[in-house]
Amino acid sequence: MLPRIASLLVLLCCATWANAAPTGVVREWPTSADYQRTPSALIRGDVTVRAANAPFGPLLTEVARRSNYSITFAPGVDTSRRVTVDFNRAEAEDVFRATPGLAGYVAVFDHYRRTVHVTDSATWHFRLPSNMPEARAGVGTAALLTRLKELAGPTSQVNIEDSGRVSVRADGYGLKRVHEHLRQAAANAAFEPLIGEAP
Repeated sequence: MLPRIASLLVLLCCATWANAAPTGVVREWPTSADYQRTPSALIRGDVTVRAANAPFGPLLTEVARRSNYSITFAPGVDTSRRVTVDFNRAEAEDVFRATPGLAGYVAVFDHYRRTVHVTDSATWHFRLPSNMPEARAGVGTAALLTRLKELAGPTSQVNIEDSGRVSVRADGYGLKRVHEHLRQAAANAAFEPLIGEAP
């Protein structure tokens, strides 16, 4: 008898709730959905490296060996500086650029010979997007020059040509800061500002 009364109360409550005017209720309409697999982004490379507090020199030497690159370190480069990296299916060039940068150095490539030279400083060449006022001669170049020198560091050399080409000589930290700054400035132009490098 008790279960029947409980069932009637549940039915009565449900009927009362169904007839009540909705206040603050969101009603979901049934929809049919067609679930399909979505292809993931293509894998860029074949280098997977995970290391915590490891000396960067031996790490890069092993990546170079496995990627068929030759790697050299300039005199004065402390290959025992420790870095923490986590690359998953990355391009070898990405690993060679990022890892020395974490240690304050810079990698310079010879793509034809598949060689990498790690040094304490290098010269990178950038181009400014044409929609930046600084890309036109005399318009804001002094302010940009000052800002790039601040980013590149006190021992850096920065040159801005009338054509919108920028040359920066600095250590790995400074080059990375300048590159990121110019990439942000070029974001609306949708292009990569780095166009070359030299030891």
